Amino acid sequence: VKNETGERAMLWGRSGYAGTQNYPGNWAGDSSTHENNVACILRGGLSIGLSGVPFWGHDMGGFYNTDSDGYECPPTDTEYQRSVQFGMLSPLSRSHGKTPREPWNFSEESQKIFRRYAGIRYRLTPYLYSMAYVSHYTGLPMLRAMLLEFPDDPTAWMTELQYMMGDSLLVAPVFDQDDMRVYLPEGQWVMPLTGEMVTGGRWVRPTVTEEDIPLYMRENSFIPLRGHDTEWTPEEPFTNLTVLMHVTSALDGVYYDDGVQAPVHVHLDGGTLHVETTMPMARLVLYSAHPLSYVVVNGKTYRPEQTSSTCYRVIL
Repeated sequence: VKNETGERAMLWGRSGYAGTQNYPGNWAGDSSTHENNVACILRGGLSIGLSGVPFWGHDMGGFYNTDSDGYECPPTDTEYQRSVQFGMLSPLSRSHGKTPREPWNFSEESQKIFRRYAGIRYRLTPYLYSMAYVSHYTGLPMLRAMLLEFPDDPTAWMTELQYMMGDSLLVAPVFDQDDMRVYLPEGQWVMPLTGEMVTGGRWVRPTVTEEDIPLYMRENSFIPLRGHDTEWTPEEPFTNLTVLMHVTSALDGVYYDDGVQAPVHVHLDGGTLHVETTMPMARLVLYSAHPLSYVVVNGKTYRPEQTSSTCYRVIL
């Protein structure tokens, strides 16, 4: 395709074989939205990532669906909603099926959840782009089995129904709302949708609603976000970022954009958080179990606004 058009090609690869990783995208094939099948889809995504394929996705809403008698039927609203929540937090997202899977073919509640998670995905675009660059450069998958990020944790090797989306964000799709467990490796975790702090090194039972799935941000990490809700992606590098930071001691990382490589160095010194970076930031959202009195950003001192017992905000 590149030889014919002179442009970079975007190709979907189906299933897997030696050399599959040469193609930019791969997907899970024709799948169903039944909760047991969606769990198998995630296992397949983790497996293909461990096999060297960095960019993967699945059909949100399932390609097909059957009732208890084996007859084809549309997915239920709950099946559709859970599939969308998982799909929007996968490397590649699309609605596709044998029958229409666009959100307007489902209930108002399903449309509301679709809009919410499409919004979350678009807010996450700077983070996803940065993680996509890391995947391209290193071969690490964007959707990572827990063992890749926590190789010294024996439980992480046995955990297959959750994943790390890049370096910082743990995603736990809901397959059984009545028996939902999430394994958090050692350290402090924060739920960015609520600001709740959770101590790791154990299994937890989060409160699960129809509207959301459990998301956790690991300690000493950062997540760059677009500064506002949007329905489009700019052609130029991102600006005016809102950056989430969860710091218990120090973090060192790099933010990547098109032609941009911005080191990030952060450390906590008593009640003062020091941040050095060239990221184009407009706002910091800081999660810390330690009281913060001051935040020093590139040598300039700010008094953070405390919005909850563990969350602070700085307008730059």
